[in-house]
This record gives sequence, C-alpha cells and structure tokens, in this order.
Amino acid sequence: MASVCFICNSEVQPNSEVQPEKEISCDFCKRYLHSTCAGISRQEASVIRSKDRRLSTCAGISRQEASVIRSKDRRLSYNCSSCMDIKVQCSKLHDISNIVRALQNDLQSLKDDVQSLKNKVLDKAAVPVDDHFMEQVIEEINDRKERECNIIIYNLSEPSSSARTERLSDERALVSTTLQNLNGDCNIEIVKTLRLGSFRPGVCRPVKVTLSNKEVVLRVLRSKNKKSLAPVSISADLTVKQREYLKKLRTELREINEQGHNKTIRYINGVPRIVDSKNHLRHPDLTTA
Repeated sequence: MASVCFICNSEVQPNSEVQPEKEISCDFCKRYLHSTCAGISRQEASVIRSKDRRLSTCAGISRQEASVIRSKDRRLSYNCSSCMDIKVQCSKLHDISNIVRALQNDLQSLKDDVQSLKNKVLDKAAVPVDDHFMEQVIEEINDRKERECNIIIYNLSEPSSSARTERLSDERALVSTTLQNLNGDCNIEIVKTLRLGSFRPGVCRPVKVTLSNKEVVLRVLRSKNKKSLAPVSISADLTVKQREYLKKLRTELREINEQGHNKTIRYINGVPRIVDSKNHLRHPDLTTA
C-alpha cells in the first residue's frame, strides 16, 4: 500500500523495489518520506533501509558521515526534524528534572542545618543560669555605670594648705586649670574631686574627678591624645575587671609587636581593642588606652 511523504505530500512506496534507497521512514514517529526531502544522501538512505544498519566501508559511508553515529554498536538511525525537536525538548526536561532534584537536596540540607541550630539553641536554653554569675554581671554593670562620669588624674601636685576647705578649693582650681590646658574648654563642670589612697609626704596621690556627664569625660579622654601634659596623665576610671582585661590586652600587644607588627590599643565605643597604629584617631570614638 502506498504512503505519502509527510514533507512533500507525494506518494512513496516503502516496500517497492524501484529506487528503494529514496524511500525511508522516521524511526521515532514511523512516518514515511523521500530521502531527498529528508536531505540525506543515497548512501545514508541505503544504510537506514538495511536490516542491521551497521556502517561499513561496503555501505559507501565516508568518515565524516560515520561521525554522526554515537551508539556503541555503530548503528545509524534517522529521525525527522519534528521528532528531533521533541527529543531536544525531552532532553531539556531531563536536565531541568536533574536541577530540581539537586535543589531539593540542597533545600533538605538547609532544613537539616536549621534544625541542628535550633536544637543547639534549645540545648543551651535548657542549661540553668548560675545565679552567682548573674549577680557578678549585674554588679559589674552597676560599677561601670557609677564610674562613667569619672576620670583619674595622675602626678598632679597636691595643695599644701592644712585647712581642708581651702585644700579642696585649691584642688578643684588646679584640676580645672589642667583640663582647660588640655581641652581648651573653660566650661567643664567639675562635680567633685577626691585623692585616692593615704597621704604620704613627697608622693602625689591620683585624683578621681567627677564631671557633669559621660560626654564630657569622652571629650577629655580624646583630647589627652592630642596634647601632652607630662608628667600629668589622665585615664578613665576603670573597674577591677576592666583593669585586668586591659593588663591582659597590653601583654598580648607586647607579644604581637615583638614579632615585628606595629599595633596599639585604642578604645572603640568604650571597649579597648588592638588595632594598627596608623588607624589611631581616625575614628571619633577612638581613645588611647
């Protein structure tokens, strides 16, 4: 029975003995067509119509024509352009399916990580808090709060007056002059001054100075880095734990610089840190330790 070439709509006879090499069918959709309509050579059509479709030199196939074969047994197949498009789309769908599976695996891995983090948080939350430790933390916070408006001045000569009132007045005037020389601000309000430690002849005790607010304290501490008042020096009023931490940090700094680095300690937002020396005073919240 005659069939019709689906490209040119002319009759083809696949079982005809007349010019059989011109009549082939698509291996995928089984539709018939002329080899000339398919754009393939007589040799290729001859191989496609053979039973085993094996390429050989006897089939008259060149090396270039043989390169289209991909299967292990070197068989030749023919698919029309429509079927090739379908196969290409199926291949793309297969690739998309692989991508979706990979994304699903990644998503599951992320879910597992999140669950693991949740479990760790819950485990830590279940650990009872040491009441004594909490009390120490609260005590440290309160202590720092009480000291935030204070500065300590070292090597400031002590007034020689024997009268307490006069001595305190002279002390306040001496502190005020020192801060004015340092900061250039004549309006720094001094709330209170107090010599620390017992009096000893010939020894200048440190002076704890309480200023009006912590912003003034920060301004004074920044100014001390710009102008020297030697032998007088000024520092923040640190708690015991702050002094211990600063001592540890200075030891660490010394070890780092002994290795050839150029580091220093600066206060950043009220916390001492080891930074490069070239970065000092670049930040408005930097003060020297």
